[in-house]
Amino acid sequence: MKDVILYGNVRDKSFKAVTEYYFINEGYNILFYADDNIPSGQKKEAVSFEGLGVRKICNPDIIKDYPDALIIIMVSMSYKKIISRLRNQGIRNEIMLAPLLGWRFIIDDFVPPEKLINDIPDWINNNKSELLNIYEKDDYYTKDLLNDIIKERSQFTPIDYSKYECLSNQQYFGEEALSPDGGIIFVDGGAYIGDSIEEMELTKRKNLIFSIGFEPDADNWKIATKKMVELGIDNKVKLVNKGMYDKDGILRFRKVGDEYSIDKEGDIETDVCRLDGYISDIDEAFRKSRNRNPQLCIKMDLEGSEVQALLGSKDTIGRYHPYMAICLYHRMKDILDVPKTIMGMRDDYKFYLRAGVHTEMYAVPQIG
Repeated sequence: MKDVILYGNVRDKSFKAVTEYYFINEGYNILFYADDNIPSGQKKEAVSFEGLGVRKICNPDIIKDYPDALIIIMVSMSYKKIISRLRNQGIRNEIMLAPLLGWRFIIDDFVPPEKLINDIPDWINNNKSELLNIYEKDDYYTKDLLNDIIKERSQFTPIDYSKYECLSNQQYFGEEALSPDGGIIFVDGGAYIGDSIEEMELTKRKNLIFSIGFEPDADNWKIATKKMVELGIDNKVKLVNKGMYDKDGILRFRKVGDEYSIDKEGDIETDVCRLDGYISDIDEAFRKSRNRNPQLCIKMDLEGSEVQALLGSKDTIGRYHPYMAICLYHRMKDILDVPKTIMGMRDDYKFYLRAGVHTEMYAVPQIG
């Protein structure tokens, strides 16, 4: 029986339980979780999902005592630093990324792992042909990434997604083929602290005409507002302290760390709105910049509300035929539901996949 060390005591109980269940089901022996937050020489215990036992959580310094154990990295944002640090410490164990880590998605209602581990392959296999048909076949990056996502989710095979580095230093709309070459009017769905608007300003300063951002968290919105003033661009940015959705109203969320997800029982209420309710701001920006051949670019990173936000943008998409970068990592079915939602509005798009920090779908308008 092969011993396994799970590196990273992640908060996402669904991901954690599915990972444990997978390795137990495959005949592995889970030794412990390695967690940088545990002081050296100390350990604690935590109860896993019902039926999966109690796990020790230890400082990574004891990994050296288990040279034959397989190390499974459970955290995506810092996996390269973790691997580098372990190698520099002389750790030569085999290291892999956890299944589903590269394209992890949030589970709204917790599903028992023994059910989830069957539901995921069933869904991906039932929709494989449609997925392969929707995404652009002539783009090698999209083709290879989609095949790996299908393989990973149908077989629970860990994939080395480090080979899918961003083809640009810019997170959104950095590739020439996936972004317009003229003036840009930018919609930032999930503006956070204004980092995407700032990046667009720094990289596309000459072309960025106007930005409108939507951020439901009041603290983040205040930080973003202050940042726009400090950058000297507050005169061409509008920040809305609301989330994007398919209706105007109030939604309930739960918050884990820095991430939100919709939860009817959540203790956080936030205002939401349709992008179409702000189409007059976009109309005005286009009117003032006609001589710059402007093009609308929409980015959405909305904690699982991407499909609803697209539905609330139907008039805007129909009128302005925008370039779009939509995050797919929140829900399992978004890899199919997002492009299909757009196709229900317009049939003149090509769809591409990109990875890196997040998995994103790019919708590129076809002209003529």
